Amino acid sequence: MKLARLLYASRLNPETDPNQLARIHETANTRNAKHNVSGILIFGNDQFLQLLEGAPTDINKLYLNISRDPRNFDHLLLDYSEISERQFEAWAMKLVLITPKQQAQLKQFQPQEDFEPLKMNAEIALKFCSFLRDRNSLAG
Repeated sequence: MKLARLLYASRLNPETDPNQLARIHETANTRNAKHNVSGILIFGNDQFLQLLEGAPTDINKLYLNISRDPRNFDHLLLDYSEISERQFEAWAMKLVLITPKQQAQLKQFQPQEDFEPLKMNAEIALKFCSFLRDRNSLAG
């Protein structure tokens, strides 16, 4: 089976209540499990960084729906690649809310500490996703 990875950044719509993140996460978990999609959704500083893995047709359809969702805007596709194996298979969708400690750890990957995925390149964004995966793997 062919696999693809899609990585994008976007902004939270200012009219969207950040408390909806739990609902977004719950919906993503259910939908992604049904379509055999895995990944991580990172939120902080009113910005999202999301990595999705799965069959290309499922990933494409999911990203099209996400890009039409009025709760976020300013979508920036950082990476779309064919992959040989999943890196986030443990999670249908892991939600990580950026803490001050994680924000400070960004200095390992980029000069500034601020979580601004719209300013990240694909390499830094992938490294940060992997870093958070490794730090959160025991938390489930």
